[in-house]
Amino acid sequence: MQSVNKLENDTLRLHVKQTDIITEMKRIMDLFIVNTEEKGITLNCHGLEGSYLMLLDSDKLEKIINNLMSNAMKFTEQSGQRACPKSCRIMYS
Repeated sequence: MQSVNKLENDTLRLHVKQTDIITEMKRIMDLFIVNTEEKGITLNCHGLEGSYLMLLDSDKLEKIINNLMSNAMKFTEQSGQRACPKSCRIMYS
């Protein structure tokens, strides 16, 4: 919520550059896959093929995805599954 206030007050600085979002998402999800395997969680990602260039702030994207994925794992029961950002799925094994 604090970041939303900063954005509305024009005090949040974005460092936007043309970036391949698919490559960035693969990098972020690869970090999660390593972390989830240590906890007995299987994370499958689909739809991260090819490339798609767009203007984005890679640091902010990573923070957003990390927050979404952390919450998805926190609120998924041990035997459950939950859909995650753009066709990623968390499964506990």
